[in-house]
Amino acid sequence: MTWKTILKEEWKGLPRHWLPRKLSETIRVGDYIEVLRIGGKKLSGEITKIMIALDNDDVDGSYPSAVEIDNYDLRLGYSGSVHFGNTFAYFDEIKKVGRD
Repeated sequence: MTWKTILKEEWKGLPRHWLPRKLSETIRVGDYIEVLRIGGKKLSGEITKIMIALDNDDVDGSYPSAVEIDNYDLRLGYSGSVHFGNTFAYFDEIKKVGRD
């Protein structure tokens, strides 16, 4: 049994938006994003801040060790978040990225 097989079994029955996907986009401060939250709530807005977590327990980049950056390639798979409007979203909640 391979890790790929094990992961496939663990992902069975999860909602589609929880499943891993390849979003080959670099996000940048100023980009417009659409987010799908657990439970199906959709949000959108302009990115004002991107945070990367550097601590193993930090899932959203809110610890003092986190780094604020201007752009990030979502394919890298780091933990962190984007801030837009008066809220934030985890990287894996981003479903669409647009820019002018």
